Amino acid sequence: MIKNTALLLVISLLFLSGCQKDDICPESTNTTPHLVIKFLDSENPLNIKEVTNLQVKEENSMKDYFETPVSDSLIKIPLRTTENFTNYIFTLNTPLDPDAEIGANDPLPNEDQLHFNYGTLVEYVGRACGYKTEFVAFEANRVNEEDDTNWIKSIEVLQPNDITNEFDTHLYIYH
Repeated sequence: MIKNTALLLVISLLFLSGCQKDDICPESTNTTPHLVIKFLDSENPLNIKEVTNLQVKEENSMKDYFETPVSDSLIKIPLRTTENFTNYIFTLNTPLDPDAEIGANDPLPNEDQLHFNYGTLVEYVGRACGYKTEFVAFEANRVNEEDDTNWIKSIEVLQPNDITNEFDTHLYIYH
């Protein structure tokens, strides 16, 4: 009887030692933040102005960031964590159907390039969440087009210019 109890105790301890705490990163944990961009009216800078059929893609990439063009006044996009820069192309009036012909009365797509530069700080969050990257000394520059057809009239990086969360707006785009 004592042998059976001892054997049962050893088997139970071996079984329990194989159990691990669930490695699930809670949604409330602050991880690598996206860049939060708000669109404002260039003629009346206090007014929010929605963009129409916006598509965003990283420069030299064939993949669009959004599945379909968005019409909104606030977007969140990722920054590269392995580099100190990210270059994006913002296309206004992107056709919803890329294979459809653009009609005579349809607005033409208009691409503008924004270049983002920053430093990175990598911090260990925990076993379940891994590492997060924060972006410091964030700067943004618009590439001016020779024929002055930029739909983005100006940009403003909000201060302080560190990107540590997704609750704050980091960049205003005036159009």
